[in-house]
Amino acid sequence: MPSCKPKFVLSLALLLAACSFFVYECDQYFFKSELLDSFSHSITISEVETGSAAISLSERGDTYEETSKKEEKPAPPEVSNDLHLHPPPQSWFQEQFTRSLKIVGWDIDLTNQKWSKCRNTYLTYFFPKINTMFTGIPKTGCTNWKGALLFAEGTIETMPPPEKMKRVHGGWSSQHRLQNVVYRKTEDQLSDAFSFAVIRNPWTRMVSGYVDKFSEEFSRGDYRGGGKKIVSMMRGIHNQTLLDTLYPTFAEYAEWLTIKNGLDRHFSPQYKALCYDKHKYDFIVPLEYSGVMSKKVWGKINVNATLYSSYERVSDPRKQSTTLKAKEWVSKLPSDVLEKVYAKFKADFALANYSNVTHPDFPLPLYQEG
Repeated sequence: MPSCKPKFVLSLALLLAACSFFVYECDQYFFKSELLDSFSHSITISEVETGSAAISLSERGDTYEETSKKEEKPAPPEVSNDLHLHPPPQSWFQEQFTRSLKIVGWDIDLTNQKWSKCRNTYLTYFFPKINTMFTGIPKTGCTNWKGALLFAEGTIETMPPPEKMKRVHGGWSSQHRLQNVVYRKTEDQLSDAFSFAVIRNPWTRMVSGYVDKFSEEFSRGDYRGGGKKIVSMMRGIHNQTLLDTLYPTFAEYAEWLTIKNGLDRHFSPQYKALCYDKHKYDFIVPLEYSGVMSKKVWGKINVNATLYSSYERVSDPRKQSTTLKAKEWVSKLPSDVLEKVYAKFKADFALANYSNVTHPDFPLPLYQEG
């Protein structure tokens, strides 16, 4: 009768191998979970008022450095039950702006406000007929906002269809750029205008910039060369024929953001486009609340205008495609790249205490009443 010992030994060996693989996979899973947990739900600003400001990612009040010591917590729900689409008060936004900009060393002195001293007069627009000043940061819905303001001003007679909205960046709006207006208006005339700016969660803005400018699906001719340069830099490829067929991955794009100096305005930190250190804004609009807050803007300037809806088909910003992409793509970034991206854009996160991708209300600002 043949012995069954060899079969038994072989089966035992296979079982042990399977167990080892299972343990390895579990270790990898929990390592990734810890990494995601470490990149917080919210932003905590410390020592801002002293000038030696340090900003850290936090989870439930614990600093990023402390999270590695905590026990693993169950993952939060994908979307919280409360719609929570009630914007924070403007006084809170003003406080956040002042505190966050001190992080990057801005000297906020609003006792002698002057629009002419704004550091970025190219991205701020003055519309004299409706007496409105607007800072349009790229990738914050500025195309739609400029289109609506141009229509309200009477610069254009009808709102262009969505496929032609890009034309608002050319001659239609250039005449209203602050850099072309500031020498024709007095400081009193400019300061008398109602002013507002639109900001956005840095993670979704980052994803929007990638999809629109560098992805294989939507990359346009004017940024195609930049995409090939990213691939060449990250992969060490210099064959132009080969580069013509390649597009950067989101991970390559993210790392490029951390090492590239002098970023294009579509990718550079939002705070650099603001005039806040030279003139206070009357109203601050997070893109996530633009549907609700645009009505308040039109009311304040007494015009009957309409903000074109987002290209997204879902109104809830937590369920929009850019948000879902951000949750998926950002969670897959290496931890060192995550830290570098956050370090470069930390002031943008603090502008509205923006939530991180792990939060159930991402990408909304985090504000608690009282």
